[in-house]
Amino acid sequence: MIGAPVTPGSDWFGAPEAAFAFGGVALLAWLLAIQAQRRHRRVERVIGPRAGVLAAERSAGWTRLRARTAIVGLACVVLAGMQPRLPIGRAAASPPAADLCICLDVSRSMLAGDLQPHRLAFAQQAIAELGERARGDRIALVVFAGQARLRVPLTTDVDALVEIARTADPADVPLGGTDLAAAIDAGVAALAAGRNPTATDAVPPLDGALLLVTDGEDPSGSGRAAAERARARGVRVHCIGVGSALGSKITVRGPDGRQTFLRDRAGNDVLTRLDAQSLRALVAGGDGVYVDAIATAAPLVAAYERGVLPELAPTDAAGEATLAQGFQAPLLLGLLALLAELLLPQRRFARWRRRGGVG
Repeated sequence: MIGAPVTPGSDWFGAPEAAFAFGGVALLAWLLAIQAQRRHRRVERVIGPRAGVLAAERSAGWTRLRARTAIVGLACVVLAGMQPRLPIGRAAASPPAADLCICLDVSRSMLAGDLQPHRLAFAQQAIAELGERARGDRIALVVFAGQARLRVPLTTDVDALVEIARTADPADVPLGGTDLAAAIDAGVAALAAGRNPTATDAVPPLDGALLLVTDGEDPSGSGRAAAERARARGVRVHCIGVGSALGSKITVRGPDGRQTFLRDRAGNDVLTRLDAQSLRALVAGGDGVYVDAIATAAPLVAAYERGVLPELAPTDAAGEATLAQGFQAPLLLGLLALLAELLLPQRRFARWRRRGGVG
């Protein structure tokens, strides 16, 4: 392939096994040389010492030239068959890749209108912005409310993941509430499923990050305990708080199709507030970051750049060497040599004989 990057196991030849054909070319050259010697001896036995003059039409020099031309042509064809590669520079260095899992809260509180058009739609747009920024990374998607569900396993197809995230709604998780621990555990499981543990790793270490997108609180502390378990596996937990501390009513669609506000059993409108303190406490025990979605443009991108990218191993700034296929030149030379061998005369022309004093 033109412009193929050099990998650690790549070679300067695409098909080095074709070099065995050089043995056949060498054998053919040896046989032609033996044949030429035998022919010359036969001519000397029949004609005698003046064979070089009397048999000048069959010039030994022309015969050797034709044979050598054919051998060179065949050798060039074999070289082209080895698919030589020529360096044409260095490719741009690919950015380091990360494994991420987005844990998206789809509880009914995410339908509050303190972010336009509501918290969930705002979060879905933030996921789309991250998808544009994190090209080349593997990303998974977990949706959660009172329980967690894996919607997209680790994939590099971020466009498909973004489209699936846009369709997420509270109906995806029938159990209400906000179980941060379930979301974190499901995210760690998604990252683990994308790895190939060795036989010696009963619980293989992971190297990834969770982006917890939620307005929820963690009064029981189960989310903090789950975050500690994740950090013990090598997974960093980052939180994006969606919503305002002042609170907002939850918009729902009634049986008649009209929009109304969610009410509690007493008939009062439910007011939901962002519990930023719980989310800050969840990431405080490790190296995670907290991002306020209202105060930050592109909040998931900000969490990615502040919390994920600094942990990635740097790559070689020079990039990989790039090779291009170079079989064209030896193939053309070989074909020209074989064509020349066909066009070269087997006998001297008559005017050449006269110039040599024969006739």
